[in-house]
Amino acid sequence: MLTDDELIAGFEAASLPSFQHADHVRLTILYLTRYGRDETQKKLFEGLRRFAAAKGVPDKFHITMTIAWLDLVDDARRRHPDARDPSALVT
Repeated sequence: MLTDDELIAGFEAASLPSFQHADHVRLTILYLTRYGRDETQKKLFEGLRRFAAAKGVPDKFHITMTIAWLDLVDDARRRHPDARDPSALVT
């Protein structure tokens, strides 16, 4: 398993071999914890567009789905203290 910093760096560089759902949830929690809601949304939009384009599937990025997942993860993180741990929602 990648460290938090390795996951973030690999995502931002679009160098991860894949980006699974669990990675997405974990990254979102990490971003929310480090940067807050507004910056997380910006980083996800930019990063997911870049990652999808780098993997040859630019149409895979979907703003509405990204916002919906961000809302769900942010809500879970605020309501449930255990969900602040990135591994809590992905194990």
